[in-house]
Amino acid sequence: MKTQILFLVWFSIQVILSDRDLLQQPDITANITSSPYYDTWSPGRILSDISQDADSCNCCAAIIVPGYIDIDLMHPYSVYQIVILGRTDQENGVQFQNISFSTNNGHSIPVANKTNTYLSTIINPRQLIQMIRISSHQNAGVMSICNVKVYGREYLTGISSQSSVYATCTAERALNGIEDYGTNDIQLCQACSVTNNAQPWWHVDLGGEHLIRRIQVIGRDNLLQSRGLRVSIANALVGTDFVIQGNVSVLGLDQQISPPRLARSINITSVSGTNYMVLCEVKISETDCPIGTYGDKCAESCGHCRGGTNQCDYVNGTCKMGCETGYVGLPCLQNCPIGTYGDKCAESCGHCRGGTNQCDYVNGTCKMGCETGYAGLPCLQSCNSSYYGENCAQRCGNCLDGIRCDLKNGSCQGKCSPGYLGLYCNQSCNSSYYGESCSQRCGNCLDGTRCDLQNGNCPVGCSAGHSGVFCNQSCNSSNYGENCAQLCGYCIDGSRCDLKNGSCPVGCLTGYRGIYCNQSTLYIYRSKLKYYLTHVVVPCLTHFKRNDSKSRCHIVNMY
Repeated sequence: MKTQILFLVWFSIQVILSDRDLLQQPDITANITSSPYYDTWSPGRILSDISQDADSCNCCAAIIVPGYIDIDLMHPYSVYQIVILGRTDQENGVQFQNISFSTNNGHSIPVANKTNTYLSTIINPRQLIQMIRISSHQNAGVMSICNVKVYGREYLTGISSQSSVYATCTAERALNGIEDYGTNDIQLCQACSVTNNAQPWWHVDLGGEHLIRRIQVIGRDNLLQSRGLRVSIANALVGTDFVIQGNVSVLGLDQQISPPRLARSINITSVSGTNYMVLCEVKISETDCPIGTYGDKCAESCGHCRGGTNQCDYVNGTCKMGCETGYVGLPCLQNCPIGTYGDKCAESCGHCRGGTNQCDYVNGTCKMGCETGYAGLPCLQSCNSSYYGENCAQRCGNCLDGIRCDLKNGSCQGKCSPGYLGLYCNQSCNSSYYGESCSQRCGNCLDGTRCDLQNGNCPVGCSAGHSGVFCNQSCNSSNYGENCAQLCGYCIDGSRCDLKNGSCPVGCLTGYRGIYCNQSTLYIYRSKLKYYLTHVVVPCLTHFKRNDSKSRCHIVNMY
């Protein structure tokens, strides 16, 4: 068996190509523009690939500051590093100060290394970049730039394999950047991938999904070995979804793909009918999507990305800085689930009127206001213990033991405090009652004032003829008046005086007169008194007494 032929052997190897200066590649024609420049020191000089004494080389651009240079690569390329070289004839680098980078949509890129003549930045992970702006914000003078290098990947590469290997013409040769296939097998296998079997194929796994805008295949001008190439593109989402049909009349392949297609792998076969398939270089160009779109054909709309839609990944739509407040999901297209809101939907909605579906998913405000019994912007605060109802605007009644009223309807869930009644415990007892459920009758308070609603006390004292804490005790038989502080007079037959005014309603005891029966009428002559007292034994009057039946009454206490 000849060593040159291997039957259907899968042979794969990962090819790592060095990043190249994209501005020096023949297939890339960059467009250079700038703000006003000094004299003839135009921005196009930065492509000279020379950096030395500016006066002698006539190779530097001088931009009046504040100013900028814009580099348009015309297509997006995977960029890893940007290097700027300044004048070498200025020790202090005065024309190389306050320089900054920005790309595509104004994204700034931090400077990694800087001297008076050298400035670089590393872009990790690498980005697809088409536009680069170099600017200086100095207030006067010029910005001198002698050379700019943009290191990146012109074409995609990956892990390649093929159906068989002719000689040493392995699969990775189609991705090594060498197109000249020479005149013999040694030179051929340095530049080209060659298979030699029925139904040959070549395959590359790009290591991830990319948007493909163009596929070029450089072939060998020899019969049908590089003709009739059929290319299929596959991605993880839809599998094989795009096919470029082979044409035996065309050498190699050059296919623009618009809109761009999402690809993880690319497979090339031949419809030429020959067993040999020669691929000297497979050039796979990627691109990105317009801002706000992503995915296969750039047909998907980006979600609500924090920082704007320019933070949306053009391949899968993920938001590089996360979702805007109020949104979740990989493409940030979903509102927060019902009942949540805010950053990462981590906040819980409050008590919204109409349910939590009335909660704003961004800031948590309740669109129809708060549920009865709650207040505050997110409607999370229940009414304090003294209020209830819509917006907590209603004041609770007097619930027993300070228990709060119902948040929604204000009813007291237990009983009312002494002195109040009704469903809401906001009705005071009428003037004659007090206590729990207004079941206790007030006493006799001074001047008809009402007793204390809760304990029945008379706060300003008792009405005439009554005493006690509750003013419900009548004066005893000897007293009358306010707080029973007045002494009754001499009412007839021991009857009691009037409780209020002290008068004797049935008259005075003999010997007394006046409204209050407290004035003595004992104005009798001495002789009559003497006779009466010595011959008539009668009971002594009040305030008189005798020692025996024969003795005379003598006054004990006389007014």
